[in-house]
Amino acid sequence: RRAARARRDAAPLRIGTDHVLGPPPGSEDDDDDDVVTNADLVGDDDDFDDFDDFEDPGEKDLGFDMDALMARLGSEQGPGAFGQFGGAGDPAAQKVAGAGRNYRWTQARDVITAMVPVPQDVGASRVSVEFPTVSSISVAVDGTDLVRGELAGGVQRDETFWILDEDDDDDDGQKIISVEIRKREDSRQMWTGLLKAEGDATLATVTRRAYLDIDVNGTRLGRVVLGLFGDDLPKTVENFAALCDEADDRVPFSYANTPIHRIIPGFCVQAGDVVNGDGSGGTSIEGDGGFADEKFQFRHDKPGLLAMANAGPNTNKSQFYITCGQCSWLDSKHVIFGRVLDSGMEDVIYKLEDYGSVQGDPKPEGTEITIAACGLLDDDE
Repeated sequence: RRAARARRDAAPLRIGTDHVLGPPPGSEDDDDDDVVTNADLVGDDDDFDDFDDFEDPGEKDLGFDMDALMARLGSEQGPGAFGQFGGAGDPAAQKVAGAGRNYRWTQARDVITAMVPVPQDVGASRVSVEFPTVSSISVAVDGTDLVRGELAGGVQRDETFWILDEDDDDDDGQKIISVEIRKREDSRQMWTGLLKAEGDATLATVTRRAYLDIDVNGTRLGRVVLGLFGDDLPKTVENFAALCDEADDRVPFSYANTPIHRIIPGFCVQAGDVVNGDGSGGTSIEGDGGFADEKFQFRHDKPGLLAMANAGPNTNKSQFYITCGQCSWLDSKHVIFGRVLDSGMEDVIYKLEDYGSVQGDPKPEGTEITIAACGLLDDDE
């Protein structure tokens, strides 16, 4: 039923009336001649192999905050996460460079280089880089893994090396563990990332949960519970959580009693204009000017992803959307920071698609779809 509703001519995601962020593949405005099918739009969860080669060493005090180091690197290198390694809206950058939670990478056809930031006082004797198999890696400091997992391809371990070097882009003397990985002959193509599971939002850790109670014409349709990725996108999650919490005084508005103003079957459900209610406005914990793109860490490769709507790079406010299918043309343009949990897609989001249209206006005319209530959930709720 969902596949039947997916539309290859779905309208592009719009903010307001005059800003368009990329047409979906297959639309008249798209330069790519590839045919996009219903299956392409809806998509299925990727099946990643389990990585069982390492035992979890447990929590260990590294003596430094890796998240803070990565965040600082990102802010110093321009718009988005790691600007020169894959900036906002650059499709080519998704192939030649990218980033994970604790690392960034660049690649050519036969080699991929991983860069892991560490503090100035880390010496080479504290670092270990291992390839337990031809398709797995571990980069550790003092025995605690900073990067660990199955690689996106095979490597030639005898032609792979690493160095600990100064980070020329960091004024505070940051160091970088730089690992040059020679791709195995049967893997000499552009990888989708350093790690096979890189970008898969279903593997992200949920640190907080929020809920949205949805009404259609005053009648309760159901509740959507959202898992938020606070470890990966702390600023974006903080902003969304504040707008869900009516008691939070950092913003003068909340999502409660605001409309869902755009529903495009097979594409997205968009809401969050707490100012004007029509997609032309918004605000944030940083004020009406919004805040920067935190990190383009996850892929728009499945339904049920929670992401920030925007009016271009670094213009995040309160508007958000939930994907109803695969939206890969939005990668590196919109920040994914959560996912729908439990049965929220079947119980609510897919039912909302029945009120959608290619233009995005809820149908039939006059239908009012609102976030009637919202909030944050405790661990035991």
